[in-house]
Amino acid sequence: MVSIQQVFTALKQEEGYKASVRVYTVMVRIMAKGKQAHRALQLFQEMQAQGFHPDVYVFTALLDAYGRMGMLEQALSVFKRMKATPACRPNAFAYGCMMAAYGRVNQWEKIDELFWEMRAHGLKPLGSTYNVVIGAYGKGGLWDKMEKAFDTMVAVGCTPDTSTYNTMIDAHGKGTMYSSMEKMVKRMRSSNCPADVLTYSSLMDAYRKAGQYEKMEETLELMRAAGCKPDVKAFSLLIDIYGKRGMFEKMEATLQVGKL
Repeated sequence: MVSIQQVFTALKQEEGYKASVRVYTVMVRIMAKGKQAHRALQLFQEMQAQGFHPDVYVFTALLDAYGRMGMLEQALSVFKRMKATPACRPNAFAYGCMMAAYGRVNQWEKIDELFWEMRAHGLKPLGSTYNVVIGAYGKGGLWDKMEKAFDTMVAVGCTPDTSTYNTMIDAHGKGTMYSSMEKMVKRMRSSNCPADVLTYSSLMDAYRKAGQYEKMEETLELMRAAGCKPDVKAFSLLIDIYGKRGMFEKMEATLQVGKL
């Protein structure tokens, strides 16, 4: 299969073709999502060599690439460069990417600093910003901060999405706060926010750890009833439990249904 990089390289060789800043930004973002920070930097430098001036979007894409690779110093260097460039001052999305970078290396206090800094600069946090903050606190087991961030998100009129609820449900489950987890599920349903495979898999994993095997099966049925196709993880969790409990008939039936 031809990669997007190969397509872009071929395009550049076409007579009369000239890439734009927007095209380079898209390419850098693709490299960021693929955790190819070095390739993202090459594209950024190539863009500058072509006479294009970086804007806030391509800077943010490069910052995100470094953050996803855990290259905090490089991400911070880009962030500082953006701050020093009047036309490329960090927007709410850039702040979110920098907070995510800090979250990946467990520097929670830096997330707090940036969250209040962006608000001091008059930038309104986006839903994705709150998702980053909630996810980082959940990962770090900072339950109180996670709950406070969620409450703040709702209080300012920012509607939690599936990603937000998934993060809260997964964090509560991993923290063995099963009652809070189920309350969050009810809240998700009452707000008509659609659940996805990750929602159900997180619930099943939590119930497995709690030894609530019947609820695992119920969750699988709810998953199917919602028209959400169970993934390999969901079936694997059930198979693991059935095997450990010696329930080999159920294990075999699950194997057949899951086509594993």
